[in-house]
Amino acid sequence: MSRSIHLPTLLVVTDNASIRFWIKKHLDAQFFILHAKNSSDAMQALSANLNLIFIDAELEEALQLSAQLSQMNQNGLIPIFLITGRLKKSFRDQAKACGVTDFLTAPLDLEEVRTKIASAQKNASMRQKTEDLALKIQTPLPSNASLKHKTVLTDSALRLFARAKKEGKSVTLLLLKIDEHPSTKITSLVSSFLQTLLRPNDLILSTAEGKEVILLPDITAQQAKIVAERLRTVIQDHPFPSERGPQYVTVSIAVSSLDASEQSFHKMLDSATKSLKTQTTTNLIISLDEDNDPPRP
Repeated sequence: MSRSIHLPTLLVVTDNASIRFWIKKHLDAQFFILHAKNSSDAMQALSANLNLIFIDAELEEALQLSAQLSQMNQNGLIPIFLITGRLKKSFRDQAKACGVTDFLTAPLDLEEVRTKIASAQKNASMRQKTEDLALKIQTPLPSNASLKHKTVLTDSALRLFARAKKEGKSVTLLLLKIDEHPSTKITSLVSSFLQTLLRPNDLILSTAEGKEVILLPDITAQQAKIVAERLRTVIQDHPFPSERGPQYVTVSIAVSSLDASEQSFHKMLDSATKSLKTQTTTNLIISLDEDNDPPRP
């Protein structure tokens, strides 16, 4: 059986013979390497099960190709590296906007290449695992059926966790549930209203209908409880327009803290879900400390 069957596949897009020789010399034992000299060849190579892509920035169509590949790789499971000697921030920002994951400095340095490949593979693995993450929440429907819905960590969430882990900080999670099964329109209105109440760096991850996962970085669990109570009060006092006139909803919110690891995310979701199941519509009563100055809302 061929050794290449067991290796991840690397697509290298360049017409530079020196780059192709360097990559073959240093990465041949680690990857099954496919070569493409232009965009047309690269698009044909997509029929293969790719794990990593290198693109030479000196190709005229490098950024356009990056954007095309990124559109076909929306889940971010295939890291795209741009080989370039350009250091200008404007160029790198443009490349990032085209879907480039990271940059490899030209001329290539083996230690840098290996370090960035390892980091990209780790992030891709985490994305794959979080795509399979299912949150089981009992629905209030008469059938009492369990509802499974994927909770996918976005790139922003992954960056938030990575930064928290690097700085040794925790991330606090709020699991919000509309108590009565709402219409799709009301659910959408509540979600949009929720966005206006949070800080710019807070994140909302949509789960099942009527439920939201909210990630709050850089605040304590006690502060998060105050935020949760304020959110609950503001949402329940807000009239949402409907065909029957202003409609009010009641919500329950569970609070959990976690460190920046995928395993902790699993445990935290389980804990928050169990907490929600024990709550009634209005039993999340938090005593506010007047001397405490929590973040908004």
